[in-house]
Parts: sequence; structure tokens; C-alpha cells
Amino acid sequence: MDGKVLYRTTAGGEWLEDTASINNGAFNGFANKESAVEVIIPSKDANGNDVMSIAGGAFMTCSGLTSVTIPDSVTSIGDYVFAWCSGLTSVMIPDSVTSIRDLAFYGCAGLESVTIGNGVTSIGPEAFSGCSSLTSVTISDSVTSIY
Repeated sequence: MDGKVLYRTTAGGEWLEDTASINNGAFNGFANKESAVEVIIPSKDANGNDVMSIAGGAFMTCSGLTSVTIPDSVTSIGDYVFAWCSGLTSVMIPDSVTSIRDLAFYGCAGLESVTIGNGVTSIGPEAFSGCSSLTSVTISDSVTSIY
């Protein structure tokens, strides 16, 4: 399943598979992302190389997205990755991630809880700006800078 994204278009619906756009270790998205409500990002590209980051804007404006699984191979979450994903309610950032870039979750009005893994050392400016429902954030001692 290397280089393939698993996703659902309805909660509890059938898991579908699509080819991921992955360039130089960066997950850039996939063709059906606008219809996805749940997504599992692959840990490897089609050549078996690790997916090390989620590129800026990969899921931007996917308002129906409610759940995303980030693999342990990812070390960086780019700018605006989940911006305006208003259906996203909770996020678990794995321990492998070391940085969350600028405006990564900007405008995620439905986001209620975030758990930031033990590897994160920096959180970019306004990473959670506009997350008006956010009531629970768990941050480890590994975070040394929040801009």
C-alpha cells in the first residue's frame, strides 16, 4: 500500500484507496481529499521512501474532514496544512513530529482537543488561531518555542 491514501467519504463508510501526491518525502495530498471525512496518510511513498512531512496546504479548506491519522514517519507539519478544516474535532500529533509550522490549523472552528507528541520542539505563529472551540491542549515539556 506504499504511496496510497486510505480514506472514507462517510463516517463509518467503506475505506477507499487513492494515489498520494508525495514529492521528496512530503505528502502533498490526493485527488479525492475534498470528499474525505477520515484520512490515513501513508508512511511510505510508491518507492518505499518515508513520508517525512505534510506539505503546506495539503488539506486546506477540507471542511468535511473530521479525522486524520498522521504516521510516525512524519517529522514536520507545514504551513496551512489543515487551515479551514472546520469539521476536524480532535488531533493527535505523533511523537515523531518535531515542528508544527505557521497557521497549520488556522480557522479549524470545530477543533476541540489537540494532543501534541513528545517530539515537538516548536509551534509556529498562529498555528491554532481561529480554533474557537479549542478547550483542551496537551503539550509536552519538549516544546521549547511557541511563536
